[in-house]
Amino acid sequence: MSETELVVPDRTSLPLSKRSYDLGWIGFFSFMILIIYCFLLEQILISEVGYLKPIKFPYPFWPLPFMVDLTHSFGRSISPIILARPIWWKTFVYLHVLIVGPIFGTSIYAFIESKEWIRVPLVIASTISATMIVVSMFEIGFGAFPAKNQEVCFVINSVLLGLNCLLIYQMTNEHPFSKKLGTRKSLAKKPKTK
Repeated sequence: MSETELVVPDRTSLPLSKRSYDLGWIGFFSFMILIIYCFLLEQILISEVGYLKPIKFPYPFWPLPFMVDLTHSFGRSISPIILARPIWWKTFVYLHVLIVGPIFGTSIYAFIESKEWIRVPLVIASTISATMIVVSMFEIGFGAFPAKNQEVCFVINSVLLGLNCLLIYQMTNEHPFSKKLGTRKSLAKKPKTK
């Protein structure tokens, strides 16, 4: 029997301590989960808050009343779309609560444990989030509910949009949590042909 040389690529998973930049992404996911479930969630639990004039409404069990009040204060002073709540806005909020939030939560585990299966779900979640940001930027600039402080809204949304696009770019890497060690050569015997 003759011998054939096989080349087998070797990869090794990098621990989080060797991927310090991923600590930033874990912080980003944590921040987004806070925004989604402490501030966006109330926008689908409370149907009417009074866009032009505040009205009384029952507070939900969660988010806590001070979180709801903080959200409404931000809406009144900076971004009134939070109070107007058109149906397209609520649709994006539902997508964040039901899809983006759970994926970002799972991403914290995946980034800590170097799980590369998170790539596609994370691209989907970041694309949804980036789309909402782009649409809302046009709304607060040119729509029916313009922002009262467009500069602040533009800066906040630009940073969030940039981070989502950067995350999508990073997840296009087939192996974001591992590195190539090189190649290992092994010999395999090739059977003789009769």
